[in-house]
Amino acid sequence: MAQGKRNTVQPLSTNYQKSIFLGRYTLCQKISSD
Repeated sequence: MAQGKRNTVQPLSTNYQKSIFLGRYTLCQKISSD
């Protein structure tokens, strides 16, 4: 049960980090385009 829980949390955290990274990237692109 604990292992299954960890498996569901893991991809979620990586998705979170990925979205943050993408958000920062697009923000930098916007600033440089201005």
